[in-house]
Amino acid sequence: FSLQLLLPSGCFCYSYDPYVHHLGSTCRWTLRMPGNRSGEAVPLPPDYLDTLAEWICQDLKCGRVHIMKEIVAPHDSKCFQDCVYRDGRLQSCLETSTPGCIVLTDVVCGHQSVRLEGHEDQCAGRVEVWKDGNWGTVCDDRWDLREAKVVCAQLGCGTALRVTGQNGLFPPGSGPIHLDELNCTGNEQNLWFCPGVQENSDCGHKEDAGVVCS
Repeated sequence: FSLQLLLPSGCFCYSYDPYVHHLGSTCRWTLRMPGNRSGEAVPLPPDYLDTLAEWICQDLKCGRVHIMKEIVAPHDSKCFQDCVYRDGRLQSCLETSTPGCIVLTDVVCGHQSVRLEGHEDQCAGRVEVWKDGNWGTVCDDRWDLREAKVVCAQLGCGTALRVTGQNGLFPPGSGPIHLDELNCTGNEQNLWFCPGVQENSDCGHKEDAGVVCS
């Protein structure tokens, strides 16, 4: 099985190519068949699932893979081999009867992952985001209700009621500080889509940002 990543250069919207189907967010997706084949699975050889998922997450500008859920394809499924990934589709595939192929049911890229820590309520706490295999905090510089609104919406926790920062309601975190100086509009899908500093924050954990959602 060989797989190539080609840079986008126009749209080639073939009616028979498996495509990246977003699950409520740019950074959460699965693979689907178009048109009257939409109910069919997209089985792939297991050897390149990790590589394919990483390429798609990075192509979507969503960081690296955080969670990948998969199932074994039904025994009578045709497996997609030797595909070219381009423009959100698996193109030029060969469909062959190959046992042991896998179906990706749900892939969550890192930039879709956020959690609130330091409080028993799942909709209140210190904001943490996932990057490169590590949870890290967000600095409270410029942190206000617009940024908090993005977090609360992303978690399905309603709207933002309150933000906290230095010497706030929640204990400081540890590890890396992934985001700083954020300047969201409040309408972004996640904090990584907001302008800000993503490397070399000058904050300490006493300045970890927190939020209380409704």
